[in-house]
Amino acid sequence: MDEMLARQLTRQLSVLNRWIKFFGILFLIGFLVLGILIYKVISFTHNAEKKINNIQQTTSQDLNVQNKLCSSSLVQKETGLCH
Repeated sequence: MDEMLARQLTRQLSVLNRWIKFFGILFLIGFLVLGILIYKVISFTHNAEKKINNIQQTTSQDLNVQNKLCSSSLVQKETGLCH
């Protein structure tokens, strides 16, 4: 009886060991994929922020018409708009 019980317990422990290995590997793969996705999202956000800042700086430089006009010597002499 003890030998039969030992075999049964060994089988049950073997099955339990397989399930633990399966879910352990599954969790590791999940964490790896999650880490890669988080890295991609952070890098995408950083690149988008750089592009938006670049567009914002370019737009503000292009829209500064008064400075462009005042830098022209013709406008400075003929009008009194520039100080």
